[in-house]
Amino acid sequence: MNDIYGHVLIVERGFDSLSEIELTNKTVTLGRGRAADVVIDNSYVSSIHAEISVLEGQFAIRDLDSTNGTSVNGKPLSQEKIKLNIEDKIQLADGEVVLRLVKQSSKDPAYIKDNIGDEGVSSKKPFPTGTVTFMFTDIYESSSMVDRLGDNKARIVLRDHERITRQEIEKHNGYEVKAQGDGFMVAFSSAREAIQCSISIQSALSRYRIVNPDQPINVRIGLNTGEAITDENDFFGKSVIIAARVSSKADKDEIYVSSLTRQITESAGDINFEDKGEVTLKGLSGVHTISAVVWE
Repeated sequence: MNDIYGHVLIVERGFDSLSEIELTNKTVTLGRGRAADVVIDNSYVSSIHAEISVLEGQFAIRDLDSTNGTSVNGKPLSQEKIKLNIEDKIQLADGEVVLRLVKQSSKDPAYIKDNIGDEGVSSKKPFPTGTVTFMFTDIYESSSMVDRLGDNKARIVLRDHERITRQEIEKHNGYEVKAQGDGFMVAFSSAREAIQCSISIQSALSRYRIVNPDQPINVRIGLNTGEAITDENDFFGKSVIIAARVSSKADKDEIYVSSLTRQITESAGDINFEDKGEVTLKGLSGVHTISAVVWE
């Protein structure tokens, strides 16, 4: 984690005065006392409980001889500095306070419409034209997840899903067309970038599930490539419909692509596909050949 810009601690449990703590290259102390940089109003937390600093280009935490201890992902810490990775959970005072390290995008998110930067120029990505690859994502069985977790906890999970997905869209030059509650519609000028973005999303969510086994996020993704029919900041037409229908054929944690998207991207040999045969797509005539991207 050589680039420490944009890292924050998300508050998951323990105090309500903050929802997140922005980290910089300055050492920050956490504790109940007023001398702490971040004051946590919790009687189980020590006056100066722990500190976070930068160690060899990476954030690190150490316990400051607190009464009730500090853990990372359930492993108790000594006073030695321990490096932190993205999605690590920090537990203070036997889990009375829980923080999670995340990396926010260093650029303005593509989904902010009409955003104007410091130089007075819109920071939104160029609208893709011509031949475009469309990506649809949605959380698998999202209604069941909300029912199981409850509204408040489910909203936290949905925010994590949005943040992780948008980070990967930004990295891979995707254009977020719309967010649809539990999923996204994204357009790419490059079919290869679209598949690489899909793989990155699934990989990031896989890491998230390891750290958050009680609230996993499972997403299915579908891709199709075709000529873009546009109207203002939206896309329409058969190419879009096929991408959405291909997504609906995927199971949790899967990436499905149309035959055209596969043909465009498989020649380099760096993306592996698995044949899924011919299927009918709702509302479309004939049969369509689809493939799964092998990403694990």
